[in-house]
Amino acid sequence: MESQSFLYNAVVNYGYIALFLVLAYEGTGLPGPVQILFFAAAYLAVKGEMNLVAIVLVAALGNVTGNVIGYLVGYYKG
Repeated sequence: MESQSFLYNAVVNYGYIALFLVLAYEGTGLPGPVQILFFAAAYLAVKGEMNLVAIVLVAALGNVTGNVIGYLVGYYKG
């Protein structure tokens, strides 16, 4: 529960950067509770503090970046 609170606060305080970094981490294949990020980002989008289209683009870019990193680690070190 503490990690979810931390991630929620990260999105509230750091916005798109936190969303990108956490999704890139999760995209590498390491487990992470990213669902709370989506709830926090959606809440901020409803309040008008974040743009929904930007949230989707940043989330997709972060996840793809994480997938590429995971692939490269497996390719060169696996």
